[in-house]
Amino acid sequence: MVENPAAVLRDLLYSPLVSGRHVDITQTFADLGLIDANPDGTKSERVHATLHAASLDNLTAAAEKLLSTPRHAIEPRLRNQLQDVLFANRGPEIWEKTRRKIASSLDIEELVTDPDRFEKVLDRWWILGSRNPFDGIFEGGEGATVGDIISQQHPAAGVIIIISSATASPYS
Repeated sequence: MVENPAAVLRDLLYSPLVSGRHVDITQTFADLGLIDANPDGTKSERVHATLHAASLDNLTAAAEKLLSTPRHAIEPRLRNQLQDVLFANRGPEIWEKTRRKIASSLDIEELVTDPDRFEKVLDRWWILGSRNPFDGIFEGGEGATVGDIISQQHPAAGVIIIISSATASPYS
């Protein structure tokens, strides 16, 4: 549960909006359905005023458009943070038993034919460059990233990660 989603979205949207060129902000606002609340201000003032003038619905729509538009490529960590806010209390729960059944019925060899393409798919959902959460627990792999660990295993290991990390249900 996000306590103040509008404030969180304002904070998260600020960086990608202010990072563009000043002359592009008007078009970016239009692309995202935002109204320029301070057209004569500096780039920072324009973004700040526009985000604070926008309602939660407008901020949500802008974040969804930002995530779905290839023109507005954003880094994985920011993408995940935006998705966390947007998807809070939304979507179906996938019970652990269902995820296990799906994972066991997949023919991994047939599913993953191009490891590079598969890694790009994984990178859409996870921050593969992040530090290994198991550093120091197991031998080897110290300093390895999540992406390093996945690529050292069979490339299809990521399929199991995708399925097993879907929203869990307490009734699994």
